[in-house]
Amino acid sequence: GNWNYEMRDLPNEAQLSPINDIIAHDFNQDGNTDLLTAGNLFGSEVETTRAYAGIGTLLYGDGKGNFKSIPYTQSGFYAAGDVRRIAYVNGQIIVLNNNDRHQQFEMSR
Repeated sequence: GNWNYEMRDLPNEAQLSPINDIIAHDFNQDGNTDLLTAGNLFGSEVETTRAYAGIGTLLYGDGKGNFKSIPYTQSGFYAAGDVRRIAYVNGQIIVLNNNDRHQQFEMSR
């Protein structure tokens, strides 16, 4: 609305590798927007190494612009490939990996 923005750092777990896609959704149904991120970058120049430390990150939002990283062992979301797109479709997360099979995650309630 008023074009006033405030820069906030995401938790370290969301900064380990490139993020290629983000889903904003209330995953834990607490009324606040959460973020699901995924990425990595396998293809690069010869002199540049792969950026593949990411496994996907679920971030719970507090409604005040702050986010808390949820470990994959708790969230069940593990997308360590060369992720290009993620989508939330009918309660499922679809992960599209470059030159690899897609992944599908069922969201538990």
